[in-house]
Order: sequence, then C-alpha cells, then structure tokens
Amino acid sequence: MKWTTLQDGRQIPEVPVAAVKFQPMWKVEGVDDPARVLRFITSTEALDRDNDRVRQAGHSVANYAKNPVVFWGHEAWTFPVARTIKVQPFLNVPVPYTVDTALFAGDDQRHPVAETVYLLARDGFISAASIGFLIEERRPHDPEDAAAMAGAG
Repeated sequence: MKWTTLQDGRQIPEVPVAAVKFQPMWKVEGVDDPARVLRFITSTEALDRDNDRVRQAGHSVANYAKNPVVFWGHEAWTFPVARTIKVQPFLNVPVPYTVDTALFAGDDQRHPVAETVYLLARDGFISAASIGFLIEERRPHDPEDAAAMAGAG
C-alpha cells in the first residue's frame, strides 16, 4: 500500500475510495517511546474486509470516551492493553480517516500482554487492527453492494 505524506507530516492511504475492495485499517503513525504512546490510524472510509465503509464524519466516540480502553483482538472480557488519550478525525482528505493516540500499559502494570502488543506495534510486527462499532444506519455504497444487500435480506 502506498501512503501520501501531508504538509503537516501525517500520512494517509493513497487510494481512491471507489477502487478499494480491502484496506488495512491500522498503521502506526508516531511513537513516543519513553511515554509508551503510539498514534495510529484506526479507521478509514475505505472498504474493510467485511465490505463495510465507516463514514468518519458519522463516527461517534461519545460512548467510547466514557471508558476509552483498547483491547487486543477485540477481547473485551480481558484487561485492556492501552487507554486512548485522543481521537482525531481527518475529514478533508481524499480518503477520510481517524487517528487514535493510545497510552499502553506494560511491565509497570504487570501486564505482559500489553507489553508485548506495544513492542510488536512499535517495531512494526503488527500491521492490522480494527475498531469495534455498531451500525446506526446502513446504506449501500455502490451498485454491487446494493445487490448483495438485497439478496441478504
């Protein structure tokens, strides 16, 4: 996948929305190692592997902000590996996206899984992740999707 660097130094996926059938939803964008903070793209308007497109302008984090924890592998029944400290949407770009900044737990919290996830993400060994979301409104985004939705009914 190609990435375009914006004037402010941020990177965005370099893909036209209509041409994408699958887009990785995660990329480490910045590291503050002493603070154990990673900034990463958590969502884009590109189609995901389930053929969903999350509109970033309608991406509500109000409920998430009450307890902004990050789980490894959507395992909400376990302890979180990080806490989100900032959610920032970028809407005025060709493929809108959202960047999360997360503070990771680790050895100080006696959390070896969080330590492992942090180190693997920091060093580029983890290259895919996703947000959890509930669909409030669903609309087909192209004729093929409309046909698929009509058949799934």
